Amino acid sequence: SAGDFFLRQIEKRREEDRKRKEEEVERLRLLEEKARQEERERIIHSIRNSLLEKGVDKEFAPTANSGAPWSYLGVENGELALSSEEISRGKLRDWNDGEIFSFPCKMTPLENLFTVGPTHDLIGHLQGRDPRGAFEFHPLREEVAADVSLWEANCKTQKWLIAEPTHKGIEVRKELATRMRAKKSKLLYQRGMSWFSQALLAASTRDDVLGGRAWTTLRIGDARIRKAFALWANSVLGFIVHWTRGQRTQKGRSTTQIGALRQIPAPNLARLPAAKLAQAANHFDEMAKLELKPACQAHCDENRKRIDEAVCEMLSLPATLEKTIDKLRNAWCAEPSVHGNNKTALKLLKKQSD
Repeated sequence: SAGDFFLRQIEKRREEDRKRKEEEVERLRLLEEKARQEERERIIHSIRNSLLEKGVDKEFAPTANSGAPWSYLGVENGELALSSEEISRGKLRDWNDGEIFSFPCKMTPLENLFTVGPTHDLIGHLQGRDPRGAFEFHPLREEVAADVSLWEANCKTQKWLIAEPTHKGIEVRKELATRMRAKKSKLLYQRGMSWFSQALLAASTRDDVLGGRAWTTLRIGDARIRKAFALWANSVLGFIVHWTRGQRTQKGRSTTQIGALRQIPAPNLARLPAAKLAQAANHFDEMAKLELKPACQAHCDENRKRIDEAVCEMLSLPATLEKTIDKLRNAWCAEPSVHGNNKTALKLLKKQSD
């Protein structure tokens, strides 16, 4: 009928209008994406030229298509951007005279130094959640349990180098549970680091524990290396390296998946002299009970500065770099992707600058 014909025509025009709108939206999206890429290339090209003019080695000057592991966009301090890349390669440049010092051991991916533990999906699930993994976890109170886990991050209780387990596990899959128990460790690495609230990037425990949603186990037999790494990871140098590798989609946070965590660079501490490892382990024991402030407050945390000093000593870095470490610490804490516009953090930064 004529009515049906007109209805079909109207529907046809609506469909054509919808397609045109979708095509226009896609065209604008592609234009915006192209503009962002051109802006990114312009900024990186500008940074590269500026660094080369200062006499920086071409190896450390970024290129638009270099495949670098992190983006320079959003980093406010160019000197920090350069130093971050250098530290990730095992070098530290004096901000006063430009002299570069190399770490006594090369940097290596975490998976070459430790046996990296499994994802939480294999370990288990919290009570009442979708069942998965080897264990069902319940909050740990005062009771003693065989299978305990550092499952979650807690900024109120995890302020010391040694952390207490947060959950106990009840076995639900026997064969998988046996495999997961073999992954327990006394050293764990944070996967969802919140710089403005959390104090630890690496946590140590008194006994072997399972990992969890927030924490991944790092296994190695040498207790000295575990303790030395705990100092490194919780120093400003360790923070900066993680910051360059973690996802920065949310201000104040650096999240990593297991695959990315395996590739995070760290000094190959197994290559350090035995005396240096013993010294670092002693420092760890001395500092284990020191309360630490959130990572983004490192610039005003005297206990964190003690960790930085111990790490510099462990890496045989000269005392003349103390001012450079101070400047690095201050610059890193002032980055928006670190403080996340946290009110307390901003107040402390302002107080320091006044």
